[in-house]
Amino acid sequence: MEGQGILDELSSLSGALALFPRLDSEKPTQVKEVLEVIANEVASQYAITITRQPIVGTNKWHKVSVRITDQVDPAGTRQRLTARTRKVFRG
Repeated sequence: MEGQGILDELSSLSGALALFPRLDSEKPTQVKEVLEVIANEVASQYAITITRQPIVGTNKWHKVSVRITDQVDPAGTRQRLTARTRKVFRG
């Protein structure tokens, strides 16, 4: 799909997710699957706020790194969690 690489890159930089369902009769459930991914994403969103002491004359780019520890459910199954975040912020 033309432009998909650019959208993937932009979504990665901004902490978003780009989805490209195919609208064809061979796999009609693909749109439903994409909507389920979106619903799950919206249900599990959170926000982290970074507050810095202002330093006069600095307005630099800063890297963002978020690490998540895998969770283990009551049955003992390890759940691998993923964080999608912006790569940098300016301030």
